[in-house]
Amino acid sequence: MKTRVALVFAAVTLGLTSLEVNSAAATTIRVNASGGWVSISASIKDRTARTCNWSSRPKIPGFNATDPCQTRNGKVIRSAHFNANTTTRPKIYAITLTIHGKTVTLDHWKVIEAARATPPTTTTTTSTTTTTTVPGSGYLLTWPRPPACPTSAADADVCDVAFLVGGTFQVSAGENILFNIGWADATEQSCDAYASNTTTTMTIAGQAVEVVSDPCQFVASGAGISNLWVFDARYLSPPLPPGTYSASAVIVIHAPVPYTTDCPPTQSPCSLPAGTETFPVSVTVS
Repeated sequence: MKTRVALVFAAVTLGLTSLEVNSAAATTIRVNASGGWVSISASIKDRTARTCNWSSRPKIPGFNATDPCQTRNGKVIRSAHFNANTTTRPKIYAITLTIHGKTVTLDHWKVIEAARATPPTTTTTTSTTTTTTVPGSGYLLTWPRPPACPTSAADADVCDVAFLVGGTFQVSAGENILFNIGWADATEQSCDAYASNTTTTMTIAGQAVEVVSDPCQFVASGAGISNLWVFDARYLSPPLPPGTYSASAVIVIHAPVPYTTDCPPTQSPCSLPAGTETFPVSVTVS
């Protein structure tokens, strides 16, 4: 995932030596309650920049560091891993990057990790309990997924849009839509490596949506999967008004992920390289 407003923050004059500190306004980053990896980047315009000091408050394990300012396309990038928030209150972190060069530049980020979801609201009468549920919500953390759009599942008005398939999906008006993209391999170690070293975001009609991570689990059969360890990132959309919508999933791979399924013997061992992959689809509701 800035426009920098230069502000003379402090100036100390000693003989002929002066220090100028430029500070940028804080940028807000939001993280799901399930946590995960977040990439933080900052542009470096000062060619004399030597060291980059990353700090966090409260401290994020393994994040704080002082390194040479090694840029990629004019930017420095560092990844932070956030553990799941199991409380009912959001967690707030402050991250600062101090760049030392001819001038000292400060970049700030405010990270807000969402609170865990509260249980569904229940209404109790003398002998009856009514639970408010969202149609199709049972598919968020279970296998197999519902049938591909536009077919409705037998037990819910919901169909599936798989980003890996790509192309255009036809959806019947009134159907909930399960958007998904994930990973499958014969080994649990590969699945765990993918879950720990990737971040998935989704947008629908240009709007970011909240992604739910379906943890690694073994699937014996279902939805074209047989005896594989699978991990899925999913979003359950309410019915959309008639029209055509563009949607995309972006996967940031922070570290190479080893795999065995479909790995050619001549290339073994195989791994998915670090980088960013984008998967677009189109959804037509009628």
